[in-house]
Amino acid sequence: MIGGQGSASDMADVFVSYSRDDRKIAQQFATGLEREGFSVWWDQAIHAGETFDRVTEKALEEARAVVVLWSKRSVESDWVRAEATEARATRRLVPVMIEPCRRPVIFELVHTADLAGWSGDATDPRWRTFIDDLRRTTGEARQDPGLAQQRPVAAAVSRKGARRGVALGIGAALLAAAGLAYWALFPRSGNLTPTAATASAPAVPVAQTRVTLAVLPFANLSADPAQDYFSDGLTEEIINRLARIPALRLTGRTSSFSFKGRNEDLRQIGAKLGVEHLLEGSVRRDGEQLRVTAQLIRAEDGTQQWSKTYDRNLSSVFAVQDEIAKDVAQALSVKLDVGTLNLAQGGTTNVEAYDRFLQWRDFQLSERRDPAETRRMVQQLREAVALDPGFVLAWDGLAQTLTALAWRAQPAEAAQLQAEAAAARARVAALAPDSWIVQRERAYALFADGKKAEAIAVAKAIMESNPRSLEHTYPYTNLIFAVGRLEETVRIIDELKAIEPLAMFWSRDQQWNLTALRRYDDAEAEYQRSKTLAGNHVQPEYIRFMRLLSREDTDPQALREQYRLLQDSEEEDLPRHLQELAPVLGDRPRMLEVLRKEFAAEPSAARATVADALGDADLALASLRSRLNGRRLEYYDYWSLWLSPYSALRTLPGYKALMRETGLADYWRQTGDWGDVCRPVGEDDFECG
Repeated sequence: MIGGQGSASDMADVFVSYSRDDRKIAQQFATGLEREGFSVWWDQAIHAGETFDRVTEKALEEARAVVVLWSKRSVESDWVRAEATEARATRRLVPVMIEPCRRPVIFELVHTADLAGWSGDATDPRWRTFIDDLRRTTGEARQDPGLAQQRPVAAAVSRKGARRGVALGIGAALLAAAGLAYWALFPRSGNLTPTAATASAPAVPVAQTRVTLAVLPFANLSADPAQDYFSDGLTEEIINRLARIPALRLTGRTSSFSFKGRNEDLRQIGAKLGVEHLLEGSVRRDGEQLRVTAQLIRAEDGTQQWSKTYDRNLSSVFAVQDEIAKDVAQALSVKLDVGTLNLAQGGTTNVEAYDRFLQWRDFQLSERRDPAETRRMVQQLREAVALDPGFVLAWDGLAQTLTALAWRAQPAEAAQLQAEAAAARARVAALAPDSWIVQRERAYALFADGKKAEAIAVAKAIMESNPRSLEHTYPYTNLIFAVGRLEETVRIIDELKAIEPLAMFWSRDQQWNLTALRRYDDAEAEYQRSKTLAGNHVQPEYIRFMRLLSREDTDPQALREQYRLLQDSEEEDLPRHLQELAPVLGDRPRMLEVLRKEFAAEPSAARATVADALGDADLALASLRSRLNGRRLEYYDYWSLWLSPYSALRTLPGYKALMRETGLADYWRQTGDWGDVCRPVGEDDFECG
């Protein structure tokens, strides 16, 4: 059960999670915490008539820290496990052992205060250390309000959004298009995440050459909170329609959705997103009936410019999306010709198929990696394409998800999943041969066939002929990064950050890009900025860990602290080669000894970045070769060539040989664009550095 005291309507500093059988100990902790000046929430705060799970969930979301009391009973509690999982995902977890017990596996690596047998003595050194840790957590949460729900802003203009769902801070960064196994090599990119971002992010300066608009997530007013995916999907479809208006500069989905479920002054939201207008609304779904309310707000002063309520049958959901887009465009005095965008963009007019697709889309954007849930989403997409065999976007989603699932499957099942994914891609190609989805796959296939210049031209056409978005831009940035055009990649992402100022996925990529360019101070500055953004933090923590590892003067304690942050940000266990460094962190000779021993036993490209950071260029090169030798290379295989910048790796003759063997040297000669790592020397030679 849940556990401490306070008003259920006010945000508490600390939420105490415990088993009902440990209530007496929980009360002792709550009393002790209140003596230390913390406000505490536990189940005694629930008033008569209030719904237990709703009140509890709200309290959990709003607390600045979550103290989990681990005991032999609480480790068996689904409630406690769920609360601990969310707290860990949002970096608010402060666990305590109140008796010896074996915690759930994912929490074994989280530092846990041992207060077994604590009598309530406030002078106990163990208690004082625990309180210091708790103060750091609540202090960080105050400075980083994106990690927890915020107090409503006391202003005349406010917005009350829908319930924020539990966002699991997984360590998965499976590229949707590639299905690249995350720990095989940290990918540069992660999925989008629609969870809360900081309220203290700076305003985004933008050139006011077009009408600027952000579509905030429509609140789910349906009786079933699980219908969030439907209201989110409807919002996203409206964004997609409005994004095709040349006269509009539309804020991207991730930044807009960072305000989901938060009571915040609309004027402040407008300032943070750098827009003149905000569109907000609500969705109520009751059986086959649908009510959508929308209103357009002037961000400068919070005044309403236009509003309308649409009462329709559920089967008219697609028409409603078009109607809202048209009405908003008219209210803003801009031209819109949406036509039948659903079908033109690979969508559907089948409501049941659409509903299943939206459930998958919500899962994809949540960054969750649960294999069981992934399999359920595969089944949802199979049903969607069975209901509408012409649903291109669902076929594409099925191909992506099957590929991702295959990475975690046993060989026999993986082969079956890959075969089904290939069939889904073939279906997309047959249904929409000229779509950007097919062109994306064509670009990646051309690159793998060695036709790099042609592949990049196709990807560039996708980016330039569609609204700027994650899906339309990544094919191009993925490929130009692969050929070493690092500065251009940085420039494009800087431009896109104006569209998605609060998106973690752009920040994650930029930290990789800046590191590859050896712009370490800029990478550190971007890391510090990313700490205020919502989303999965495992890659930024890993990149910074490598940055600290590369410096011989790094304080060992600082290195251990960064390792702890990396552990805490990853939902699953860290890979073995990182775990085995833990006992010898700070001792460079011993770290290298461990790494070399592990590589000799099991050659792996995952060790390249660590070897490079520790200065062993030869081991880094050998690690790269273990990935690149003897097989057909996809575009993402090339990324590893640029992500080991610390050692003398790039000056080794063997590295230069890799440039030739991978066809990069031929591409550079053919195009004259040598990128930012290598340069020509005379007519037949080149050098890298």
